[in-house]
Amino acid sequence: MEKLLSVADLVNEHYLEVLFTPKALSDIFIEDKNIDRIGMQLMGFYPVHHPERFHMMGLSEASYLATLDERSREISIKAFFEAGTKGLIITHDAHCDPQILEAAAAYNKPVLKTPLSPSEYIHDFYYFTAKYFAPTTIMHGGLVEVNGEGILILGDSGIGKSETAIQLVKNGHRLIADDSVEIKRMPEGTLQGSSLPLTHGFVELRGIGIINVQTIYGTAAVQNKVKITSAIHFVPWKIHENYERLGLEQEYEEILGIRLPLATVPVRPGRNLASIVEVYAINQRAKRDGYNAAEQLNTKLINQMEHK
Repeated sequence: MEKLLSVADLVNEHYLEVLFTPKALSDIFIEDKNIDRIGMQLMGFYPVHHPERFHMMGLSEASYLATLDERSREISIKAFFEAGTKGLIITHDAHCDPQILEAAAAYNKPVLKTPLSPSEYIHDFYYFTAKYFAPTTIMHGGLVEVNGEGILILGDSGIGKSETAIQLVKNGHRLIADDSVEIKRMPEGTLQGSSLPLTHGFVELRGIGIINVQTIYGTAAVQNKVKITSAIHFVPWKIHENYERLGLEQEYEEILGIRLPLATVPVRPGRNLASIVEVYAINQRAKRDGYNAAEQLNTKLINQMEHK
């Protein structure tokens, strides 16, 4: 069952102060990734009001309320809560009028506070909710962190993905996921991979069974999530198949509309797949830094032929 995004998650992520809540924040759920300011609403303008969203009040709104007499202020605040809101977040650590808390209690809505300015908190709120509601898929494969690179290991069942992941862990790298990888497209256009909560830290080795990587190799052997930077695809070795020899042609794997660099690696007895993944990770980083060994060798060969 999918975990819903709760207000408790929001409070914990952004260290918000809870001024009032009608019930446990873990039982109040966020369904809209947007947030609105309430300036126009306090003046009685509601044509574009969104009751399903969180709303935000800053120094301008607090100053406006302070200019009203007590009765007018009560009417303004009550009208806002009556129109509907998921909850109110007061920014800039602005003063919270007691009538806001009274109305929040009457309409069972949480009131939170942050020291950030409205523009700062809008950024944090949008990024947090965008991450949660981002497009997500689950792929069969493994995910490891090797020298700072998130490497997605693909291939048919039984080809050696889990064994490779264990060897990489023994070599000092980290396991993120085995068998099933949850992949999320992040707001900045990158892919983030993680394990499913139920299988986090566990690996299946045929002939041995399920092992707990963290228990055997320690806390540093596992990681919750990682930015996926490239993929490697293990395929059965075929004698007459033409495999990439130089690395001049770059393959790609498209996931959620994002293209990942991909290497297809043929598997046969005797090949050290963990070492191949380690070299692949280092080579991918070098390419991003502007160095491509295959292009360098190709240039040297061309220069030599031209010289002759």
